[in-house]
Amino acid sequence: MVGYLLTGYELNQNNLSNPSFTTSIESLCDANRNECIRGPTSFGTILEQYGLGIAYPSLNNPKPGSNEFYSGGYITRNYISKINAIQTELPYDIRTDRHRLTHAKNYAAAIVDYMKLHNLLLSN
Repeated sequence: MVGYLLTGYELNQNNLSNPSFTTSIESLCDANRNECIRGPTSFGTILEQYGLGIAYPSLNNPKPGSNEFYSGGYITRNYISKINAIQTELPYDIRTDRHRLTHAKNYAAAIVDYMKLHNLLLSN
C-alpha cells in the first residue's frame, strides 16, 4: 500500500482531481493527480516494477476496491506542510523472508528511480 493521505474511498473514484482530496505530495502532482498517483511514474508502479508485490495505487492496480487500505499515518499527516511524504506498507514476506536484503536493495532503488523521475535528487 502506498499512502498519500488518500482514503480507499477516494482512490476508488475515477478522477482524483477533486479539490477536496488532499495528498501528501501536492507539490509533485501539479495538475494531474491521476497520473501522479496511479500513472506510469507513480511510486506504486515503480515498486511493482522492482518486484515488491502488488501496490495500490499503481498503473496496474489503480484502485484498492474493497480491500482494506491504509491512507498514511501520523508522520505523513503531521509533516505534510513541511515535506512531501509517502508512507508504504510492504507485505510481511517481503520484509522477513530469506531474500529481504535483495528486497531492501530493490526498495532503495525504487526510491532513487522515483526521485530521479520527479527531479528530486540534488546533483553536484
